[in-house]
Amino acid sequence: MTRTELGETICAFLGEITREALTACPPDALYVSGGDVAMAVASALDAQGFEITGRVAGCVPYGKFLGCAWHQPVMTKAGGLRKRRDAA
Repeated sequence: MTRTELGETICAFLGEITREALTACPPDALYVSGGDVAMAVASALDAQGFEITGRVAGCVPYGKFLGCAWHQPVMTKAGGLRKRRDAA
């Protein structure tokens, strides 16, 4: 298994386990960290999109998934935002 395939497998697993947890014991809101994980969770919930309704901080939006059964607030935080040493 390649590194990419492993990452995709982990994200898909996190999406599915999140769906199961939300079904078993739904919280009042959801926090998802990492863009790939957020996409996997959205896919597992059959979401058709994401509507941003505000932001907690600079790169931390919140809103709601569209077109799925989960209607509670969702806050996301993309990963990979570390400043690279060679970046200008």
